[in-house]
Amino acid sequence: MLLLLYRMLLQYCFRQQRSTQVAVVHCSAQTSPLHVLQKLGQMCMVISSNTGRVYRPKDCDRLVLYLKDLNLPKPDKWGTSQLIAFLHQVHYWLVLVFFVFLLRIILILTVWFLVNEST
Repeated sequence: MLLLLYRMLLQYCFRQQRSTQVAVVHCSAQTSPLHVLQKLGQMCMVISSNTGRVYRPKDCDRLVLYLKDLNLPKPDKWGTSQLIAFLHQVHYWLVLVFFVFLLRIILILTVWFLVNEST
């Protein structure tokens, strides 16, 4: 029930934003950082500026990149999720390695865990 209410609240908030698009990445066991970069490539244009390359939304003022069920990507043999590690360092990785900036892009991440109430 709480999950449904939370998703309805997010949808309501998205609808209230003018000139904002929402791009959803439905995470699965196979989701990787490449999927996030591909979604950004689909929804954004790259502009060259004096400070480097800037990713900005194509057809709107703001882009919400919504990653659903971030707990589902399968960890590697060391127990690390590549996607979560990428998201921890996405700002620094993109800026320092490729001199790329994200402009007017908001990340929303949801993680769902089942709680065993009997313990």
